[in-house]
Amino acid sequence: MPSHRALVSAFAFLAAFASAPSIAEEGRAATAPRVRLIHATGELEVGGDRSQDVPGQNLPMIPSGSIIRVLSGEAAFESDYHLTIRARKGNAFIVNSYAPKGKRAGSLRIGTVSDEASPLDVRIGSHKFIMGKDAAITIASSGKGQVSVEVAGGYVELVSGDPMSRGASIIFSTWSRGGSGLDPGDIAIIQVPPAIGFLRQAAPARSYRIIPETAAAFRIRAVKRTGTDTARREERARKAVAGWPAASRTVARMMIEKYGSPNSIENDVISWEGNEPWKKTSVYRAGKPSGMPPGRVNVLLQSVRYQVSPEAARAIENLGMNLSIDASQRLLSAAGESEDINFLALNLADEVATGAKTPQEAREFYVRTTALSLEGKSSPYLSGLLFEHF
Repeated sequence: MPSHRALVSAFAFLAAFASAPSIAEEGRAATAPRVRLIHATGELEVGGDRSQDVPGQNLPMIPSGSIIRVLSGEAAFESDYHLTIRARKGNAFIVNSYAPKGKRAGSLRIGTVSDEASPLDVRIGSHKFIMGKDAAITIASSGKGQVSVEVAGGYVELVSGDPMSRGASIIFSTWSRGGSGLDPGDIAIIQVPPAIGFLRQAAPARSYRIIPETAAAFRIRAVKRTGTDTARREERARKAVAGWPAASRTVARMMIEKYGSPNSIENDVISWEGNEPWKKTSVYRAGKPSGMPPGRVNVLLQSVRYQVSPEAARAIENLGMNLSIDASQRLLSAAGESEDINFLALNLADEVATGAKTPQEAREFYVRTTALSLEGKSSPYLSGLLFEHF
C-alpha cells in the first residue's frame, strides 16, 4: 500500500462502497459529464467525432468519442466531474461520456491509446493517477462531494506522496494487491468539491487555431503572442500606471514583471485572470487603508478557489486580515500591500478553517511574521500557498 498521506485503507467500508453506482443514487448529475480544453502550448489532433457540421465547432468542449493526440507541446483538459488531464507530446487518449440512465450514474471513461509508453497524468480531486499503455478508468459522480474511480483496464498507478486538500480523503472498496499499482476492478472513492461543474477557465478562442483535416478530425494549434505584441501590451500597462501613487505603482510594476501583460488595463485598475496560483489578481490605483497592521494601504487583491463551511467563512472574515469570501464563486481573497502579505493571510485563513490555529493564534502569527518581513526575513508563509486549492 502506498505511503500516501491521503490514503485510508477502509476495508470495513466494503459493504457501503461495493460498486461505483452505489454512491450516485441521490443528487447525482442529471446530464452526461463534459470535458473541455483549458490550456495548450503546441499542436493537438482530435478525431473520432462525426456529429459536427464543422470540425471543432464546439471547442473548447471536447465531444464524447474523441481521440486526442498531443503532437507537440503540452495540453490540459478539465471535466466537470473534478478531473484534470495533463498530457504532453506522445500522449493519446480517448474520452467517452455517458449520461445517467435509471439508477446508473453518469460516467466518464478515459482510456490511453498511445503506441508509446508515455504515461498520462490524470488528477481527480487532490489525487494523481498515472495511466500506462492501454489503461482505462471510469469516473462517476454523486454530485455530493464524492466520485468513484474504477480501473477498467491496463496499468494505473496512484502516485504516493502527493499533497491533498485539507479534509480530503480516499477510500478503496477493493484493492487486490499492495503497492501503488491498481488492478482492473479496483475502485477508489475520492472526496471532491460537492458541486458538479468546471473550476478553471476554458482556453479562450484567441489562444488556438482550428485546422480541419477530415469530416471527423481536426487539429488544434496553439497561438502564441509574438514578443512584439507582448512587449507592446506590457508597455501599455506600464504607461497606464505611471501616474499612480508610488505604493500602487510599485506593486503594479512588480506584478507586470512577474506575470507579464495584464488581461485588463484600465485607468484605475489592472488585472490578470488565471495567473497561477491565482484565479485573479488586481492592482488598484487607490487602495484601502489596512486594518492590520494599521498605516498601510491595500492595493493588491488576489483570489484563489477555496471551499469553506459557513462557520469557517465567518471566522476567516473576522480575522481582521483583509480577507473576504465569495461563497457563490467559491473564492477566497486577500487584499494587501504586497503578494507575500497576501500569501501569509491566505495561509493563516486556511489554518483557521481547518483548526490548525485558533483565530487569536493566527492574528498573533500574522503580526509577528509581517514584522519579520519588514526586516527582510523570510518565511514559508510569505513565499507561496501552503494548502491545496482547486
